[in-house]
Amino acid sequence: MQDTIFPLCKCLNEHYLQALFRFILLLTLSFLNRLSGSRPSIRMRYPNVVLNNIHLSTNLLLTIYLLLQYFVPMGSYDNLKDVLRDAHRGGTNILSFRSSRGRLRQEASQQDEKGRTRLSNATFLEAYNCDSAGSPKPSWADRARKQIYLADYVLYHFVHYSTVTLGHKKTYDQGQTFYRFGEKKPSERVVDEENEAVLVHTKTIVKDMTNFYDLRCRNDYEKKWQGCWVAYPWPNDKKQAIVENEDGMEYNCFINRKVENVWVPKLRKALEDSPFAV
Repeated sequence: MQDTIFPLCKCLNEHYLQALFRFILLLTLSFLNRLSGSRPSIRMRYPNVVLNNIHLSTNLLLTIYLLLQYFVPMGSYDNLKDVLRDAHRGGTNILSFRSSRGRLRQEASQQDEKGRTRLSNATFLEAYNCDSAGSPKPSWADRARKQIYLADYVLYHFVHYSTVTLGHKKTYDQGQTFYRFGEKKPSERVVDEENEAVLVHTKTIVKDMTNFYDLRCRNDYEKKWQGCWVAYPWPNDKKQAIVENEDGMEYNCFINRKVENVWVPKLRKALEDSPFAV
């Protein structure tokens, strides 16, 4: 289990322990924030307890679950540790994962009044494995990027950004205060989503977001700004000239086939084998 992408709490029972776990997390975050004042200062005072985009440690499992986003090995990789080791050997200290939200799959959800909700026996990974941008993600997906970084190299991390690194410190120590330092490849780079790893955004889409989806998801619907959060995957996972299905529903997302065929079955198997399985 330690070489898989699965959060520890997913293996326990994501359906019945989720509410309790989140409550415990909120209490923990509140306590740490009281001790140190803010999340960035926690990063400096408690280097082994980093609450956002943290380095490899047991807290990585905690963070992935909290954000409901998965770092998934791609290409020939079957675990994330090898991805990070190879990236570090290539001179990478900060590996960025672009983020775009997944749509709610119809086969993993059910009709609920005017909208849809995730089936109780469907994992988040399978329910939201239909990315709005596909892979590789465009540059606009940098706005919500997540980073895995070398803790000894990044001295200060804020939300989505490594704001102070050893590179900044070296420039400042050399007296080059006039020079605005910025991390560049290979020290900081975007992950290769087809050959290294990809971020699968599985944040819950609440029922209100899917209200009247049978109308809002139509290709001829004029109020596009209202959005469609129910998945209508592109055939063969590629954009085509025809942009709607036979019912007039507009294609809007891409299924990751390695997630679908490899990682979802592994997650289900892990849940079934868990001593906490129901």
